[in-house]
Amino acid sequence: SWRTTPAQAAGALILAAGAAALRAAWRRRSAARRREQEEALRAATAEVAALSALLPRCGWCREERRDPAYLAAVEAAMRDRPAAQFDAGRCPACAARQGADGSPEGAP
Repeated sequence: SWRTTPAQAAGALILAAGAAALRAAWRRRSAARRREQEEALRAATAEVAALSALLPRCGWCREERRDPAYLAAVEAAMRDRPAAQFDAGRCPACAARQGADGSPEGAP
């Protein structure tokens, strides 16, 4: 009959303890990775909320918001984001005053 020696039993216990330790470490890493992803999501959500607060404005007259300090803050925020671009669209008043090519109506 087959018998387990004390050395074999000790080895099996060591292997089981090692496997349990590896599983625990994997769970800790997974939890840390999840926390990092949640923090990145929170930061991205905050950035979206901040950018959503920016009001659009006319590319010609910038009539939407007249506060120069606010406009400077918007431009500074956009400079920090290389992928961001200003929309050079025109408000209805400027579109009526300007021609299709951007020149004032009646200009040669």
